[in-house]
Amino acid sequence: RGVPLLVLLIFIYYGVSIFTGINIPAIGAAVGGLGIFYGAYMSEIFRAGILAVDKGQTEAAVALGMTRMRVFQRVTLPHAFRTVLPPITNSFISLVKDSSLVSVLAISDLTREGQEIVVATFRAFEAYTAIALVYYAITTILSVFSTMLERRIRRGQ
Repeated sequence: RGVPLLVLLIFIYYGVSIFTGINIPAIGAAVGGLGIFYGAYMSEIFRAGILAVDKGQTEAAVALGMTRMRVFQRVTLPHAFRTVLPPITNSFISLVKDSSLVSVLAISDLTREGQEIVVATFRAFEAYTAIALVYYAITTILSVFSTMLERRIRRGQ
């Protein structure tokens, strides 16, 4: 978790081929790098969510005769999911925004397309403003969806 995402993407794309002789396609390096980077954060989020479940809840389920697997399925996971939903959503929104870094690997994404528009038209302000608005729209939609999902889950408690 201590490595900057851009450094990780560049290392995977260029470093793996230097050390192993295997050329990884840019899209593979991007998916792998983003997956490794956000996988570390997601594992911590889920770990914290599982540890946040009150011990009395699981002990009560065991006292009722549930197996450890059934306790995990019926008690721990539902409680943990309610706890981890907001940080998961924040991580997903960050992933969308950080995906702009893959343009460094010559992958055509929103940022890369903006760079090509700037080169062709010399209108950097307009191009990057449009890109910012698209990212803003995407993250706003994700935030609204997350809020709706959180309300629905809270209503079901």
